[in-house]
Amino acid sequence: MVAPGLKTRYIDVYLPTEAAKHEWEEEAKKARLPMSKFVFVE
Repeated sequence: MVAPGLKTRYIDVYLPTEAAKHEWEEEAKKARLPMSKFVFVE
C-alpha cells in the first residue's frame, strides 16, 4: 500500500518478463538499493 503523501508520485512498472524482474531484484540487492531507487537510477 502506498502512503497517502506519496500517491501523487506512485506508478506501476511492468518489466517484459519475470526473469527480467528477478535480474533487476538481484542487481538492486547487489547495489544495496530498494527496487524503487534502483529503477530510478537505471
